[in-house]
Amino acid sequence: MVVFEIAGTPHPLDDRTAAILAERLRVDPAEDLEASILLADAIESVLVGRATHPIAVTEDCAESLFRHLNLIVKDPDEIDPAYSLYLEVRRYLGRLYS
Repeated sequence: MVVFEIAGTPHPLDDRTAAILAERLRVDPAEDLEASILLADAIESVLVGRATHPIAVTEDCAESLFRHLNLIVKDPDEIDPAYSLYLEVRRYLGRLYS
């Protein structure tokens, strides 16, 4: 289980979905290559057991995370945890840009 923390609230994502997300962040890093790679590294660190703490979603990585979650939530098998995280990142970005 990989846990993302947004504004102090934890949002868990199962390992399979998190691995897909990390892979997509590396293959297609969106506009911010550095943030995408750092986020993918953080996810993979949790997946292999090097880290256990939640991954803080910051302004730097939120846009990239949102774009890639947008792709993942189209898969009906992954909709519950990924969609919940997607909605929370969308709210977070809305607060940043309002």
